[in-house]
Amino acid sequence: MTRLAATLAAACLVPMSSAAMSAPRGASMAPSRTFSNITAATLVCVADRSRKQHGTVYIADPRNPNIVTSETHYFGLTRIVYDFDPPARTVTYRILQKPGLASYGQVWDGIRDAIAACS
Repeated sequence: MTRLAATLAAACLVPMSSAAMSAPRGASMAPSRTFSNITAATLVCVADRSRKQHGTVYIADPRNPNIVTSETHYFGLTRIVYDFDPPARTVTYRILQKPGLASYGQVWDGIRDAIAACS
């Protein structure tokens, strides 16, 4: 469980810039975050990376293409909505569901790390 954040990052999907946020320990973890300096290529990289490294399976919601369900075999279901704004170069994620063993901080850290690796 030491790299739970990395596994969930893969499940989480989108990249984030060096300006990405990480709340301090003990701080409230909001269910949504916005990341800056994001391109379409960054988002593709994050998804490809998580598929390769963690075997993440992504399933788009047929009713809303911005809702993606990502599942890892061990940790369970993570469901995230993301809105990408190309002109603003931002992406906003909202966590709809996460595995009970994972904290919001671990999910956000995983997303931040994935974005940083793809930036």
